Amino acid sequence: MGKYKKEIIFAVIQLAIFWLVPLFFTLSGGKGGAIFMVQVMLIGTIALSAFLCIGSANKVKYFFPLFAAAMFFPTVPVYYNSTALIHSLWYLIASCIGMGMGALKKKI
Repeated sequence: MGKYKKEIIFAVIQLAIFWLVPLFFTLSGGKGGAIFMVQVMLIGTIALSAFLCIGSANKVKYFFPLFAAAMFFPTVPVYYNSTALIHSLWYLIASCIGMGMGALKKKI
């Protein structure tokens, strides 16, 4: 468990992004900020994945994009409708982009 402490912390932060960001936008009212909310979540996912790739030496970090996409699924029935399931693909791609950015930064 201690070996994967960083990965667990990043997974909890990713869960917080998926659960708390839509909650704040829902509580603020209106649908006008939906696109901004998605952008905040995508940028957060990219940054989190990049920092994970830079900060972790464990090979399990490469499963994080799949984990990030899977973590989005439970939020769909709570905040969205079934058409939002395709967004999990966006988060998979965003997380892969972040991992790539982190790998490039680590090599430089």
